[in-house]
Amino acid sequence: MTFKDIRDRIYSLLLFGGWTSTAVKPDYAYLANMGLKLFTQESQHCVEPLTLYTVGGQLTYSAQPDPSDPREWVMLFDNAAYGFSQCPFSTDYNALASSGQMGLQVPGTTQPSVTSGLTTSWLPQTALTNLDNMNRLWRYDAPSTPQQWFWYDPKHIGLWPVPCSDGIAISWLGIRYEPSMVNDSDTPLVPDVECEGVALLGAAYHAKLYARGDELKTVAAYQDQGIWFAQRTKELMSAKNASLVTRYVQRAPQEYMVTGMKQIPFFEVSR
Repeated sequence: MTFKDIRDRIYSLLLFGGWTSTAVKPDYAYLANMGLKLFTQESQHCVEPLTLYTVGGQLTYSAQPDPSDPREWVMLFDNAAYGFSQCPFSTDYNALASSGQMGLQVPGTTQPSVTSGLTTSWLPQTALTNLDNMNRLWRYDAPSTPQQWFWYDPKHIGLWPVPCSDGIAISWLGIRYEPSMVNDSDTPLVPDVECEGVALLGAAYHAKLYARGDELKTVAAYQDQGIWFAQRTKELMSAKNASLVTRYVQRAPQEYMVTGMKQIPFFEVSR
């Protein structure tokens, strides 16, 4: 469905309930994009990478580093990859394997991974509350190698302790809202058959402000059906990923590292 199709569908849903002539006239473009946001929160279908670069002594970093793309994040997955970089082409992976320098590393180390040819470490997520409970003066800790990351506010990410070096890459995967639809021909990333859920959630977002009596049942039905479409999208994505996991467990073909490990962990690449 295109942006125009979704707007037209929202109009039909509101017309059915008698909500097209409310005190505040429905803005169908706004409702279509709001429906897409609500759908994304439920389906978690829009997965994107985020990469930031450390600045020595700097505590917080914008989660929207590109000024031309102010979209917010629904969530970031727990562990961040810190200081990852490709090993040289001539790396002797057999030697690395025999020396035990392979697999996941603890935060602060940069041992190469024999399976990926990358050097990296992991930063687990924490929270401001946890840091305050640990030490009220954590903000005054000396700059060092970051050990954890946290949400400082809805638009900024913090590192503890603050970095002591500049230009070290930190990368996440996360669920992000799709770009707003503007042109009539714009289409969301949602599968076409599931776009009905976007329209239902957009219509419910407006109708819930004006529904009274039995009309509330119609709004609840719109909401429930919209969430059902979103959950089905999530299930379909999970089913596609499950086939990769099943194949890996049964036989572990060589091409699995090219296809299935794109996200688990996301920076693993084939040699």
